[in-house]
Amino acid sequence: MSGTRSAKKYDWHVPLKNGNNHDVVKVSVRLEALRSSVKLVELEDEEKKLRKVENLVESKLDEYLDLQKKRKCPTCDRPVNVGDFRGIVKKKELELEKASKAAEKASTELKEARALQKRQAK
Repeated sequence: MSGTRSAKKYDWHVPLKNGNNHDVVKVSVRLEALRSSVKLVELEDEEKKLRKVENLVESKLDEYLDLQKKRKCPTCDRPVNVGDFRGIVKKKELELEKASKAAEKASTELKEARALQKRQAK
């Protein structure tokens, strides 16, 4: 059997030798490793973005909680009505919970992808 194999989305043409598809297998293995590496980079980027969002929300929540605790504006030192911030604090707590879950999910997916890549490398 001679000729070229059909190209798939990310594959390229590889000439086949008579009765031997060793070159095709080598290229397929390398291509799969490359895809796996790209997926890992994408997952790492996604996890970083989600952790950054989580940290920003947590920081803002801490600011509101501190404002409630001290009962005065950090900029002008005027007294603040703590009740005005209850709704905002509750909203930020829910936002933080959502951001934390998303970041943890991304972290778990990343760990699983790394473990899979490690097993495939063996």
